[in-house]
Amino acid sequence: MLARSLVQKNLVKNFFVKRYNATLEQASPALEDAKINASSPALESLLPNYNNPPIHTLITTKSFPSLEPNSFIPIPSGTLYQPLRKDVLYEATYFEENAKKEGTILPGRSAWHFSRKKLLPQKGTGKARTGDGNSPIRFNGANALGRSEPNNPKTEIPLPLYQKAFNIALSYQYKCGKLNIIGENYGDKDSQFTAVKENEAIDFNTIPDALKINDVSDIENMELILIKFLDSQKLNNLPKILFVAREKESLVEKASLLPSLKNKIKVVDAESLEVTDILKAHRIYMDLLSLEYVATTNVIGVTI
Repeated sequence: MLARSLVQKNLVKNFFVKRYNATLEQASPALEDAKINASSPALESLLPNYNNPPIHTLITTKSFPSLEPNSFIPIPSGTLYQPLRKDVLYEATYFEENAKKEGTILPGRSAWHFSRKKLLPQKGTGKARTGDGNSPIRFNGANALGRSEPNNPKTEIPLPLYQKAFNIALSYQYKCGKLNIIGENYGDKDSQFTAVKENEAIDFNTIPDALKINDVSDIENMELILIKFLDSQKLNNLPKILFVAREKESLVEKASLLPSLKNKIKVVDAESLEVTDILKAHRIYMDLLSLEYVATTNVIGVTI
């Protein structure tokens, strides 16, 4: 009975192998032709549902602080359409955390100042055996794993892998609906479907005339706008809100340092943005110039 079942399994296995090989033999010429001509009739007959992967991803640019849509912007799919890879994200975050560490010097047993003499006799004391004063179990003793210069805790990561992690993090937040782009399609005015109102802005460094208060400074005015923005968008309960501005020391960044907003929002310029900042944020508000900078500097395999 066992021999009969094994024979049947081998027959079925051989049948599927022959059919699989025959399918590959039929498909390989069509796939080779498809590399030259994507609209090959042989490929269409063999794979009727075949489509080329998308090249661009459409994102909606919005106004600030109402977040009303302005226009559509095509972004390369390599920036905002990457599949989730936790291993790549782990490598990038591990690299960033180690880059913030500083090497420290811990004197070991050989570098400590106590004598090598045994503190108590081996026997006769009724206590456990003791060593010298350099023992790590002693008060003010030496360290068990001493470290001396050079002690560099920093790690390395290939640049293409880090660039890919940047795109994966942005794609993840974009797919979750947490990435908001503030700006305007200044390259193609005809494609805009909503004009920017007088009480709106398309960057984080200007105050609309309709929202400007003459009696206060620009920083305090931006503070009031941000407080009202957090309240209207129901963001007060979210612990980590990230603003990404292209310019350093923008009005949003200066206003975020005030006591009323210090623990609510975080402002980072595009050049200082890290993968950890993107992943930890519950909402991301990035201006269009910052997105263009991130998209161009994180093309995999290209160094600018």
